[in-house]
Amino acid sequence: TELGDLDAAEPLLREALALAQQLQSRYYVLVAQQNLADLCLRRSRPAEALHLLADNLRPPPGLGSFSLQLQALRLARSASTWFESAFRRIPTPVRSTSRFVPVGAPAIQ
Repeated sequence: TELGDLDAAEPLLREALALAQQLQSRYYVLVAQQNLADLCLRRSRPAEALHLLADNLRPPPGLGSFSLQLQALRLARSASTWFESAFRRIPTPVRSTSRFVPVGAPAIQ
């Protein structure tokens, strides 16, 4: 199943990210972060995905890759769409007709 594949992939991607960081390979760090972000989106973890994409979306001057930034923007948009969809499913609160009166305050007539 796809979820089983994601379960197997996540530790490998985290290991790849750690190795890229250890080797100080900026490009491969960005690639690993992007792949992990994609995995997080597929597992309904958009906040984690956006966190992983931060470096891709605003790389230091001279260290960015246009193709990586474009893919990061696509993933960030997917995360944003996920949040919008989640917020639409939240029921609208019902307005109360009663007035709030602090404890000890006189009631207003």
